[in-house]
Order: sequence, then C-alpha cells, then structure tokens
Amino acid sequence: MAESRGSILDISGRAFRLLWRKQRQPQRPDNGNGVIKLCGSDSADIDICFVHGLSGDRVRTWESAAQNSEETHTWPSDFLAQDVEADHIKARILSYGYKSFAPTSEYLAQRTLYRHSQQLLSALAEVRRGHHDRPLIFVGHSVGGIVIKSALIFSSQAKAPDLLALSVSTTGIVFLGTPHTEAMSSLDQSKWPKMLANIVELTRVGDPSLVKHLDRQSLSLQNRLQPFKALSNNISIVSYYEGIPSPIKGVLVPKPSTGSPYGDRVDIIYADHRNMCKFSSRDDDGYRRVSREILRLCNEASDRLRQNWEKQDRSKGEEADSMNYMKRVRSTETTEQTPRNVGQEDFRIEVSISKPRNEKFVGRVEELEFLRKTLLKKSSTARPVSDKCATVNLHGPGGMGKTEIAREFAHAHKDRFTSVFWIPGASRQSIEQGLVKIARILRGHSVAARRILPDLPSDAELGEGQLRLTISAVIEWFQSKENPNWLVVVDDLELAGDHDIMKLIPRTASVHGHCIITSREPVDWSFVTKCSVGPFSRDESYSLLRASTGFSDASDRDLARLSGSLNYIPMALSAAASYISSTQMTLHNYMQLFQRRSNTEEEKLAIPLKNELTRIENLLSNTIKNVPTTNRLHQPLSLRIFQVCCVLSMESVCVSIFSSKSFRESCPGSTMTAIKELERNKLVALTEDERYLITQNEVLEHCYCLFSDQQRRYASQLACESTLSVAISLKELRDEDRTYETPFAERDLAAVISSCYQLIKGNIPGSDEWHIDLDIMGQICERQGRTSDAVDFYNLLVERNKGAALALRKTKMRLALTRRTSGDNVRAEALCEELIQPKNSVLLESTTPASQQPLSDEVDIEALRLLKKMAHEKYNPEEELAISKQIAAVQEYRLGHMDPGTLEAVQELAKDLVEVGFYDEAEANMRRVVLSYENLVDASYVKKTEAYEVLASIRLKQGKYDDAKDLFDRALHNHLARLGRDHPTTQKCWSQLGQVYDMQNKYGIAGQVYDKCLTVLNATLGADHPDVLRVRSYKATNLSNRGLYVEAEDELKDVLSRMEVCKDLHHENDMRRTALQLVEILKKNPRAEETGWLAENVQDLELKYDIDLHHRIGWIY
Repeated sequence: MAESRGSILDISGRAFRLLWRKQRQPQRPDNGNGVIKLCGSDSADIDICFVHGLSGDRVRTWESAAQNSEETHTWPSDFLAQDVEADHIKARILSYGYKSFAPTSEYLAQRTLYRHSQQLLSALAEVRRGHHDRPLIFVGHSVGGIVIKSALIFSSQAKAPDLLALSVSTTGIVFLGTPHTEAMSSLDQSKWPKMLANIVELTRVGDPSLVKHLDRQSLSLQNRLQPFKALSNNISIVSYYEGIPSPIKGVLVPKPSTGSPYGDRVDIIYADHRNMCKFSSRDDDGYRRVSREILRLCNEASDRLRQNWEKQDRSKGEEADSMNYMKRVRSTETTEQTPRNVGQEDFRIEVSISKPRNEKFVGRVEELEFLRKTLLKKSSTARPVSDKCATVNLHGPGGMGKTEIAREFAHAHKDRFTSVFWIPGASRQSIEQGLVKIARILRGHSVAARRILPDLPSDAELGEGQLRLTISAVIEWFQSKENPNWLVVVDDLELAGDHDIMKLIPRTASVHGHCIITSREPVDWSFVTKCSVGPFSRDESYSLLRASTGFSDASDRDLARLSGSLNYIPMALSAAASYISSTQMTLHNYMQLFQRRSNTEEEKLAIPLKNELTRIENLLSNTIKNVPTTNRLHQPLSLRIFQVCCVLSMESVCVSIFSSKSFRESCPGSTMTAIKELERNKLVALTEDERYLITQNEVLEHCYCLFSDQQRRYASQLACESTLSVAISLKELRDEDRTYETPFAERDLAAVISSCYQLIKGNIPGSDEWHIDLDIMGQICERQGRTSDAVDFYNLLVERNKGAALALRKTKMRLALTRRTSGDNVRAEALCEELIQPKNSVLLESTTPASQQPLSDEVDIEALRLLKKMAHEKYNPEEELAISKQIAAVQEYRLGHMDPGTLEAVQELAKDLVEVGFYDEAEANMRRVVLSYENLVDASYVKKTEAYEVLASIRLKQGKYDDAKDLFDRALHNHLARLGRDHPTTQKCWSQLGQVYDMQNKYGIAGQVYDKCLTVLNATLGADHPDVLRVRSYKATNLSNRGLYVEAEDELKDVLSRMEVCKDLHHENDMRRTALQLVEILKKNPRAEETGWLAENVQDLELKYDIDLHHRIGWIY
C-alpha cells in the first residue's frame, strides 16, 4: 500500500511539473509568426531575443528531449531564465518566428532572408514600446543570424526613432552556426553559395531546383550585408560553429579559416548544424558555453548601451546642426561664410621661399621681364591683380639657369605675393612630397590653412589615404577665393605627359594664382605660356665671370675665349668661375688646363698643359710611393679624396660624400684640411658655398691611369658606400624633421649615384660584397626623375635576388612603376601580375592559427593599384571593378574592417560599382563606409564629408531623392563650415544638389543652382576646368527637361569643343560620355521624328567619339 502511494505521488509530481512548464510556455499562434514572450516581465532591464533559422520554429527550434526521456526542454525559458534570475539580472526572453518557405531563389534572398528582417524590426519596436533604450541581446541560429544583421542594417537607416533605437540599443549578439558571408576571406567567400545551398537542402524550405539558381542571389545577399561591418563595432559578438558533420551534407558552416571575423569570442559546439541550438540539460557542455557568454553580455550591456547612445546623440546633433544651418542658408539672401570672414592677409606666409637668393645672379633681363609681364598685371596697388592664373614654362637644356631665373623672380617680387612655394618636379613622388611639405608649413603659419588642412602625423610617413587627403586639402587652400596672390615654382618638371602628374600642379585646380614651371622639354599644356631659355649672351657671360672670379679687369679676349669654349652655358661658366676663384688661377692658365687645340696657337698651349699634367703625375707618384723630401701630398686623406673624384669622373662632386659617416670611418682625418691641400696643388677647386669640388676631365682621365686596379676598386667601393651613407643621413633628417629641405641635396646626390652604377657594374662580382643598398640608390634616382638609372639599380638588385623576401618584392614593385613611367607598360603589367600573391598563399584555407598565417603586404596593394590604373587608361571598367574588389579584400584582411585604409578602398569599390551600374551593391558598401566614419570617434571630418557625397550621388541614381538631398545637405554644411560658400569644393557639392532638384521636377530651382555654381566656378577654376564643364553638362540636362532643346544642344556642343581644345585636361572617356549625353538630348528634340534629322546630327558624334549608336538608337546608318 505504501509502495502504491509512493508511485502515485511520483506520478503526480511529474504531472505537476509538466503542467507548470506548460503553463509557463505561451500559447502559440497558429501561424507561428512574430515575437512572443517566452518568460520574464515587461518591466525587465534587458531583452533577449531568439531568432530561428530556415524551416525553424520560434519555440521548437530551441526544444530538446531529455536523455532517456520523452520530456522536452525549451532551454531559453527552462534553463536560461533560471540562470539569469540567479545572476540577479532582470531579463525578458523573447522569440521571433517567420515563415521560411521559398519557392524561388529570388524569394529566398529578397524575402525569406531579407524582408523578414523588416518584420522583426517592426515587431520588436512594438514589443519594446516605451522602452526603446533598454539593452537588447540577440541569439540567432543559422540563417536567423542573417535576419538579425539585416534588421539592424534597416534599423540604422530608419527615420522613425523607435526603429532607429533598436540598432543603437543592441549591445550583444550570439551567433549559432551563422555564416558571416560579408566578412569572409576571399577563399571562404567563394564557398558561400554552396554553403547556403546546403542549408536550403538540409532544411527543405523550398523546391529542390531552387538550389541551382542560388549563386547570383547569395552573392547579392552577401553584398547587402556590408553595412553590418560598421555596426559590429558597437556590439559584443560571440560566434559558435558546429563541431560535428551533418549526416548528409557534412559541416555546413565551418569555423572560418582566417580567424574571427567579428567580436569577442569564437568557439565550437560539438553538435551538427541542426542540433547545435538544442540543449537537453543545464549540464550540456554546449549550454554551459553559450549561457556563460549570454550572462557576460547581460552584465556588460549597460556600459555598451551608454557608449552607443553617446555616439548616436553626437551623430544626431551634427545632423540637426546641418539641417538647421541649411535652412538658414536657403531662407536668406545673405551669404553665410566660414566661421569668420577671412582676407588675403590670413593667407600670407612669410617663410614660404625655401631657396635663398643668389647674390651673384646676372643678366636674363628679357626672361625676367617676360615673367613680370605674364605673371603680374600692372595695378595701382603693390599687389598683382589677376583674374586668371598665369602659368609660364621656362624650358631649355640642362645648365641654362632656368631655376636661377625663377629664384631671382620670386625674390625680386616677393612683396607682391602672399606666399611663394617651391615644388621639386622630378617625379610624381617628389611633387607629392613637395605638397606635403607645403601642408606642414601652412599648418604652422596660417590660421586659414589650419581650418582647411587635416592634422598631419609628425613622426611617420603618410599612408596612401592620408597623402591623398593632404594633397587635396593643399589644392583647396590654393583654390580659396581670398587667396589669389600665391606663386608656385614647379622646378625641373619631368613626365609632363602624365595626366595624373598634371592634376598635382596647383594651376590645374585654380583660375587665380601664379605658377612657373621649369623643364628641359616644353610643357605642351593648353594653359601654359612657354618661354625658351638658351645660353648666355656674350655680355652676360662676361658679367658672370667678372663677378664670380673677382677679375674685374680681365681682358675681353680671355673672357671671350673661355665663354666660347664653354658654349656660353651658365652652369658651366659658374663651375669654371668657382674653380678659378678657389685656385687663384689666371684665366689664361685655366684655358691651358681646360682645352687641347688642333691649330697652331692651340698647339703652343698644349705644352704648358703637358707640363701641368706631368707635375700632377709626379706629385701623385711621390705621394703613392711616399718619397720623402719631394713635392707630394702630405695628407693621406687628400689622396683618397682625389682617387674617389677620379673614379667618379665628374666635373663637380658633392663635398657631403667626404663628410659622410662611412667615409670618415674608412678614412679618418680632417676633410676640409685635405681638400685645401688638393686646392693648393690645383687638383680640385672648392666652390664658394663649400658644397662642391670642381675638377677637370683632362686631369681626372690622366690621373685615373696612374692608380693600380686595387686602388681603383677600393676608391670605387669607397665612393659608393659614402654616397649611400649620405643618402641614409638625408632620410634620417627627413624622418626627424618633416620640414627639412632634402630634394635639392638629393638632386646633387642622384648625379653621383648615377655614376656609382657603372662602378658597381664594372666591379662585379666583387661589388656584391660592398655595403651598399641598391634599392635606396634606385629610389633616389626615381625621385629625382632619373628613371633609366632607377631601372638599372632595381634590375641589378632583382638579378642578385638577395635580401628579405618583402624587401625584394618592394623593389620589384618600384621596378614595375619605373617601367611604366618610361613607357614600358607591357613589362610593368607582367611584373605586377607576378607580384600579386596567389590567394592560396595569402589567405590560407587551413587550420593554421591566424597569427601564424602569412599576411598580404603593401606590395600587393601597390601592384593592384597600378594594374587598375592601366585598366582605367584602357577604358576597361569591368577589369577595374574586379581589381577594386581585390584591393578592398586585401586591405580588409591586412588592416581590419574599420581601418581608414580599408574604408577608402571600399569607397573606391563603390565608385567603380556605380560605373558599371551596380547601384544597390554600391549603396551597401557606402552605407558601411558612412556608418563606420560616424562610429569612429577620431574619423576624419573631410573623409566623412566625402563619404556623404558619394552615398548621396548613389542614392540619386537609385531614385531616392529625399535621402540624397539629406546626405548632400550634410556634406554641404561641412563644406560651408570648413571652406566657405564661394569655394569650388562647396559649389561642386551644391551643383550635385541641383541634380536632386532636377530629378524632383523642380527645374527652375535647379537652373538657378547651376547658374550660381557656374558663376563661382568660372571665377575660381576657369571656363575649361573639368568641374566647370561637368556642371555645364548638368545644366544642359536641365535645359532639356525644360523643353529648351536648342539651348541644351548648344551648351553640350560648346562643352565638347572646349574638351577638344584642352585634351590634356579631359579624359577621353569624359568626352565619350558627354557625346552620349548629347545624343540623348537630340533624341528628345521633337525634330527627331523628322526623316534623316537625327541621323544627320549624330553620325559625326558616332565616328568622332567611337560610340555604338545602333545599340542606343536602334538603327544603322
């Protein structure tokens, strides 16, 4: 009886527990859709929401039967609720359900995996009404995690406060078997379509045939999830992956090969894909892992929530300021300028001239007068008045004194300019570094500049993005309307045919200001006025020699003989004058030393020359043999210096070589004492500024033969190692002080390095053991425009195949760049293809820890960028897009998804996607960029503004005009605050806002915007500038929309004619695009219905601009 009673009680107890559990579980609606409460109070402190995967259920997905029992447990309500309560956390546990049947692949991607996220968003907003700032934690299984990501992306873009609050209040997510497709490595991304197909087959959510069509839709879904990368920075994320293969399909979502794509933790649950979200008891190992992380997220939620709302409040504050500011701008006729009005004195830079005045400058009256008349207009004030930027090109062979003319002009008229800057033009790199140096000077001396320019790091080289941003800001400073009186000298310009080089010249970005370009070859740019610089006149030569030698009473005969022998070349005359002045030699004796003649008079001169060479030969012989009590060099260092001069065989050698650390260690002693001894014995001459040793070729050639092979080899090694030592010292100085002037010292050094190449090549294999760095020597030659010398050094280093692998790859990259510069595109492209590391070596598909896997390096990026540039020149947008995707993937792998370098690469990718018409994908990528900048506390103000503009232009193309207008307003507000209303950058943004008005059929307002923009842009950039012509093309569309077809045609025809005249400013693709726009306008003209009218008007365009009008119009001529 007792046993029977016990059995009855046991049964009753189990029945009671089942009844209690059943009462706790809510009644399920018939359709299983929407959010239900599993347990907890509506006044809880935290919400935890569960989202199932395909073919799941909002309750059964989380249910599991206890071992050896039919009893089931729903772990969120049975186990987690108790653990949360035990941890003194007041949580409400919710679960979201949705129908996941998908008849087609489009339905699966567009509705099941995307639009249900909108329903989740709305349902949660309703459930959380009145508690929108409560922390929210998600738990998603399989594709349910993708629904969560999509919901948060929608939330971040929502206008309604209750919907927007969900993304801000989300503080944690636990993903169970969710594929992070948007954050996968390049290798793993290729597996995503198959991964999704396997999940679809396993869950049987639709017709089996839909699996065959998933590839395109799965990649589209992957692209749409890009913005989640930006949101993930505000959320604590834990990802779990299955540890046991499914019986049919194996492991569906494996742990990623490249480590954690997101979040704090990555772990494995030892169950298959379907069962990894089911836990039968509190002691289940998987449950212990997951519950521990959920509890941690709950405890950390309040701090994370506070940080998220602080960021959101800051962003909303900026947006509100922007909207209010733009309302004021539109509602008043007064011009709202920068925070304070600025004038020309705010742009005055007193320390901008970097080259001192040459006090011995003579002559060049005609050239200086030409510069004055061209660059400076007569005015009643002491300032030049110019409504057009005048640009003069002083061109002529080397040694003609072009730089000295520019220097003299700058100093003579320095009071008439507010700033004068010098930019070395030998290479793209030297121009960029010149502009960066200007930026550093401006930030230190100009209040107006500090408002425009970004902060610059002082202790490191600028990255690619920071360099581009800095150069752009410097150009904006030159463009400022209140800054018309600057002078820029671009010295020794090479590669004038490179369109990208031209964009770096301030004149191409501004209609005001003044620019002097010196070059050996004429610069054939449409906006340049050329002036040829030749040898001195006879009187100028005499004046230079008399002023520099001190021989004011020298006879015209001696001066004429010396000037004629040197072909009246200013540099040669200056070198001769320095030699004569230093050695106190007479003009007559110098001429004997300088030349051998063939006529009778010259034969007489050969005898003294022969005697002089014999004297020098005896002097050196006695020194080498160390013969006492004879005429010899007493300083051993003197002989070493002279030997180096002989092997270099240069008429002028930098004294810095003999003061270098390497030379002093090899040859101790007083360098200047040794040089003075050489001067006394008339072997060399020291220039007045003590920068160069002047020698004579006849002496060097004769003395070279006096030394043994061993002595010549040692002198060659000494010359090369000492030259490299100087190069390293210059780099160290530049690293310590970014404003330190090195380009001109490097120019002198590059000439010596060029001679060193022959010494290195001639002493192989012995030179392989010299302490030299061929890469550094090549870089200096490259920076100074000695492209062929740079190629020689890089080729030699590659042939040696020595050193670290990364260093060798960098050298090969520089070799590719210099080959392209020299016009060898074929070999440059081949070398780039070789340099791009294979994916299987960069992104390993293995179990190797991420920390031990080889990272892709910056050489990959450089090679890809060069390939992209060449693809652009070939007008191959598809290839450009493919390379952009590679660049973005490599940058993200190297730097992380929130790094500014990665965001810039993604932004460029978005622009290329627009070029081929992939607007949705472009929008997703730009949403990610904008959200990232808004979430980064130290994000660049300029970069954020640029991102707003790019996203706005994409939304405009998508037909989302209100969104585009809001984004343009935010960008415009930033431009107005930083640059002012009349700055070209501000007006370019305003013109894009005009396009929004056009699309909204507000043609009158749009026309007014274009007219105002063109007034400012014409005044600041000039009528032929690409930005001006682009706005005129907008205006042509506006005229066409208003029915003014003839005026629209005339507008575009004039744009095309200006492009034709200034082809150096306009890319061929831009001309083709404008021609196509003209065709579209002609098609709208009512006369297009007339027989033959359209054919007559477009046939010339088709032939001239190589456009396929059969495809666009529908017939063949």
